[in-house]
Amino acid sequence: MKTKKIIALYLTLFLTGIAVSGFPQGITNSGGYITGSSTSYIKFSGSSDMTLKSTTADRTTFGNMVVDFTGSGTYKLTLKDDSYLTVNGTLTMNDDFVLESTSSSTASLITGGSNTGNITVQRYLTEEKWHYVSPPISNATLDVFHFPSGHSDVYVKRWDEPNCQWVYMSTVTDPLNVEQGYAVWVDDNVVQDETIIFKGSLNSNVTSTFSLTYSLVATNSDTGWNLVGNPYPSALDWDQIPSGDKVNIDNTIYYWNPASGSGNYSYYVGSGTAPWTGGTSVNDGTKYIPAMQGYIVHCNNSAGGSIKMDNTARVHNSQAYYKNTDNYSNFLRLKATGNGYWDELIIRFFQGATEGFDTEFDAYKLFGLNAAPQLYSINGYLKQCVNTLPKVSDGLIIPLGFKVGAAGKYSFSSSGLESFNPNIIIYLEDKGNATGLDKIINLKLNPVYTFSAKPNDDPDRFLLHFYDKDIDTEDNVLPDSGSSGNAKIYSYENNIYVNLAADMLDISENYNGEIVVYNLIGQEITRKTVENASLHKISIDDVKGYYIVKVLTNNNIITEKVFIE
Repeated sequence: MKTKKIIALYLTLFLTGIAVSGFPQGITNSGGYITGSSTSYIKFSGSSDMTLKSTTADRTTFGNMVVDFTGSGTYKLTLKDDSYLTVNGTLTMNDDFVLESTSSSTASLITGGSNTGNITVQRYLTEEKWHYVSPPISNATLDVFHFPSGHSDVYVKRWDEPNCQWVYMSTVTDPLNVEQGYAVWVDDNVVQDETIIFKGSLNSNVTSTFSLTYSLVATNSDTGWNLVGNPYPSALDWDQIPSGDKVNIDNTIYYWNPASGSGNYSYYVGSGTAPWTGGTSVNDGTKYIPAMQGYIVHCNNSAGGSIKMDNTARVHNSQAYYKNTDNYSNFLRLKATGNGYWDELIIRFFQGATEGFDTEFDAYKLFGLNAAPQLYSINGYLKQCVNTLPKVSDGLIIPLGFKVGAAGKYSFSSSGLESFNPNIIIYLEDKGNATGLDKIINLKLNPVYTFSAKPNDDPDRFLLHFYDKDIDTEDNVLPDSGSSGNAKIYSYENNIYVNLAADMLDISENYNGEIVVYNLIGQEITRKTVENASLHKISIDDVKGYYIVKVLTNNNIITEKVFIE
């Protein structure tokens, strides 16, 4: 029978409350404080396994800690998966110290000083899913993913930036580099969910700089992508990594988060110039990089870049994945849902941004599972999941890309519409409607749009239109047009758009009239009858150049000149 006197404490602690109890398994802290100064000392001893359980993130701090069992057997101290521990001083491990990981959560340890001895760190992996993993110890090799039976049901690959490709790893003696990320897949042929065991020298106070590459290869159009990793058994706060430790990299992190269920990458655009001081998440992205999590950054300079992660950014974080609230002005979030997956797109406006790609505010689109819907903004030749523009200009059109892997029903849901001035009207145009006709939806009136899609649809199917009813059209209105501000006329590519009664949100109002298009010598090109106050589209299949658009309504006559590309 094991003795109940199994723990020896040599420390000066400040204890508050009565929720700290001693058990044969160790210490359970269900709410009281266990705190110690940098000179305090705690030793886990005795002749039985011990457990630290339910230690909350902000309430369990030791000064110096020693794991040294006195019994003749082999014993261990376990920090449970739901527990958090900070050791401000030195950590000495003469016996085994285990950080537990389960399907629910992973233990979190922050060490502020040096550590000696070996630690065992678990990393739970679910089957049939890719995980991005980074080693929490300094001497890990690929062998951690192989099992005593001699087979491996875990596949590991690294990202080769110069050649823009994944490279599978198979030599068990290959080192797993500190601060580098690796993609890991658990097969279900023999094993199912698997707990990977890292045992060795704990990464603590890592101050080395991890180099990033940007390879100019003629056949590589996607340069600068690097898979790095959180080298600690605790979370990192991306916004707390000093800007000086992020050299020549964008302000966005990308990572594969199988727990989200989206089938797509998660993104987080870090805080920066106001008003984006809170950062922005896409697909449940988070500024908290979970323990041992691999993640992607983009190097934006041909000279290369670097990133350094140290204790200043380490945090205990009980919620590894979360979705930001969007407390911003002029911030639109579109969410595409279908086939059991989803994807998000952010369109936002800030006067400090530019029309092009801004490394501080924007994020590229990384494509996820083939079965998942893929939604993105098209900015020239770039595909973006976050597109930040300088202002909401009247008549602005943003082309969207949309791809699916399976035929079926899909939907777009929009949020953040209330963050725009009430004068701003936002339309979604579906150029590939199943009826063969364009469909234009006022998102402020109908924030959810459901439609059919299939894999071979034109990906350039959708357009976003922005209108400001208080701004007169910037096109050249002909003299004596009679325009009273209740029609906006302009062109995009080979299409003419007429927004009737843009100052009214009630598009059900009858607005009988006609739209007539003439060339410059007065020949009628086309005519369309209109019966409601909405956004109307006319396609011109003629040569490019200037055309005259005349709108005849029951209120007035508006004439305007537009240019067709």
